[in-house]
Amino acid sequence: MTRFQLRPATVLILAALASSCSEGIAPADLLGDYPLAAVNGALLPRVVGSVNSCSVTLVGGLLKFRRSFPFSGSDDWSAVGLTQVRDCRAVGGDSTLAPVLYLGIFSLNAGSATFVTELSDTDTLRWVGTEDGHYIDMTFVDSIRSDVVSTPLSLRFGPRQPFFP
Repeated sequence: MTRFQLRPATVLILAALASSCSEGIAPADLLGDYPLAAVNGALLPRVVGSVNSCSVTLVGGLLKFRRSFPFSGSDDWSAVGLTQVRDCRAVGGDSTLAPVLYLGIFSLNAGSATFVTELSDTDTLRWVGTEDGHYIDMTFVDSIRSDVVSTPLSLRFGPRQPFFP
């Protein structure tokens, strides 16, 4: 299977077009859903650590990139959802699915990508990465919630599945 990738100059042009757009809508060819493809460079499922003596394995995820570059108001939103399996059988518990969802604003600027959660001033998270038009790579860490692994993870989302409003 051949994978099409945008050249850096094309990504810069798309980012420039987005920044000049008075409607505040991200370039249409970047909007969409990006399934979680890899964690720390490895395919899923992937053990990513432990919480309360239970192993945590990422088994899936989805980045939903909508309208948020530049910011245009209340209908700007994006989401990062992760599906974890928490295996506590070694300490007498069960193995359970544990979905985690983050809502926030996703911005793009000349190939760089930033996701900022929309929580409060004291518990906002910011993840930075890159995009190439098909994949979004992001360094993820949640230092706020004790039920999510707080070790930095390198997440790769993609390939992009177009979004049709």
